[in-house]
Amino acid sequence: MKAGAIDRTGNGPNGYMAEIGFRVPLQWGLHEAQQREATAQVGAAQARRQALELQIQSELGEFVADLAGSRKTGDLIRTQLLPQSQALLRSGVAGYGLGRAELVDVLRAEHDLADQRIELLSAEFDQQRQLAAIERLIGGDL
Repeated sequence: MKAGAIDRTGNGPNGYMAEIGFRVPLQWGLHEAQQREATAQVGAAQARRQALELQIQSELGEFVADLAGSRKTGDLIRTQLLPQSQALLRSGVAGYGLGRAELVDVLRAEHDLADQRIELLSAEFDQQRQLAAIERLIGGDL
């Protein structure tokens, strides 16, 4: 608001003048713009959620495939390789007792049997690691 005196020296009577002003914000389209922004934010949140779901599905598939591979490896070692190594060791010990086999052959067979047991433990450890990864991914126990 402005107010002031008017001095018209010689051009008319003196007087006063007042001026009142105010600003009116005109917000054409503000509501629609806010709706568009909210819609865009919802769309972005949905896209992030879908990307996260795909990532989790991918990781879960990878962990499940690794678990299946570790299980097959463990089963193969347990059912085929360990029995073969044990039989080879027994045969070597018997042959050595009869003088038909060398001590180095018996020691090699025992070493191979120990290697097979270590591989079995490694496969079982991998299975437990994959199970833990799956449980961590799904957020609970299996």
